[in-house]
Amino acid sequence: MVLTKKDWQFISGLRDEIAEICIGKKLKPSQKRLSNKILISLFENRGLTLASEWARQSGKTSGVAATVAFLLLFWFELTRKYGINTTPQFNVGFFGPLQQQADAPFIMLRDYLKKLETKGFNFQFDSFNGDTISIKSADTPVRQVYCMTASPTSHQESKTLNLIILDESQDLIDKVVHKAILPMGASCVCEGEKVWDEKGNLIAIENAKEKIIGFDTVNYNTAVNDLYGNSVSEKKCFEIKTNFGTKLRCSFDH
Repeated sequence: MVLTKKDWQFISGLRDEIAEICIGKKLKPSQKRLSNKILISLFENRGLTLASEWARQSGKTSGVAATVAFLLLFWFELTRKYGINTTPQFNVGFFGPLQQQADAPFIMLRDYLKKLETKGFNFQFDSFNGDTISIKSADTPVRQVYCMTASPTSHQESKTLNLIILDESQDLIDKVVHKAILPMGASCVCEGEKVWDEKGNLIAIENAKEKIIGFDTVNYNTAVNDLYGNSVSEKKCFEIKTNFGTKLRCSFDH
C-alpha cells in the first residue's frame, strides 16, 4: 500500500505528539527532517541508509530517541492500519565506537519510555538491563532495543534489527560495521518489494531482469550483482500471518 499525504500527516502528527511528551517541547525543523526520513524508510520498506551530521547539543540524540519511542509504541498498530507488510518483530540497535557513546541515546530512550508509561500509554517494560530494553503490550509482540559497542575488539551477538543507529559513525571501523552490524538488518525480498536495477531504477523485484545493485562486502562498495537461482518470477514465496496479526514474507529457499 502506498501511503497518501493524509496518511503521512496522521503519522507525523502522532509522532510530534509523542516527541513533545518525551522531550518536553516541540521538535525542531531539523529534528523533524531526520525523523521523517527514518519513518519513510521504515513504513515504505525502503531500507535507506541515512547519514546526518549535527553540531553538539543541537538535538540529534533527543530527536532520534523520541522517534524510536514513537515507533516502539505505534509500529504494529500503524502497519496494521495501513496494511503494510512487516516482520513479526520490531527491534532497534544502538551502536557506538565506545560503550558510553551507544549508552547516551539508549538511556535517553529508556527515560522517554518511562515518561510515556506514566502518561498512561498502553505498554509495560517486560525487562530492562544495562544493554537491552524489552516492552510489551497485550496485542502486539515484544519489542526490543539493544545497546552495543562497535569497537574492533567487541563481539556483537547477532540480532534481527528493523532499525540500526550508528552514533559517532565517523569513528567506527568499516569492517566491523559491514561484517558484524549491517547483516543484522538483512531481510528476504519478496514480490512487490523494491530493488535497484543496474541502471539505477527503483523497481519491484519481480520486474528485475538479470542484474540488480547490491553491496560488495570485500571492497565495501556498491556492486552490480547477478540474480541467481530460479527466476524471481518463478520462485515460490509465502506469506505467514502471526497470531498478533503481523505478516512474515519469505521465499521457499531462503
